[in-house]
Amino acid sequence: MRAWLLRHQVRVFLHRIRFPGQPMFSQRAAEDLIGKRIIVGITHEDHEHNLIDKEQYHGRIVRANPQEGIVIQTPSGQERRLPPDLRPLFAARPGEYRFRATGEVVADPDLQTTWTHTSPPPA
Repeated sequence: MRAWLLRHQVRVFLHRIRFPGQPMFSQRAAEDLIGKRIIVGITHEDHEHNLIDKEQYHGRIVRANPQEGIVIQTPSGQERRLPPDLRPLFAARPGEYRFRATGEVVADPDLQTTWTHTSPPPA
């Protein structure tokens, strides 16, 4: 197993024990992930949890900090951001990943993550 991945998994495991339900971010832990390739899946839903849309993208983690979150640069050069929480980043199994909406294939990413974005209720 890759050393950076083992460190990440141990950090997440210990954080979940010490701070259940709390986001996890430290600059030291984030530095291990800079340069890693990641695939991202995001489910968008309304305030009643009805599905609005699903999106998938991939790229390389270029920086991470508490202010910007996890910054991913896509192959087109666009920067996308995830919240500053390292818990939902998992090792991706070796192989090819095909995006449902586009058919795009990503081979052997380092990490994968999924998120759900729920819109707030109307005012």
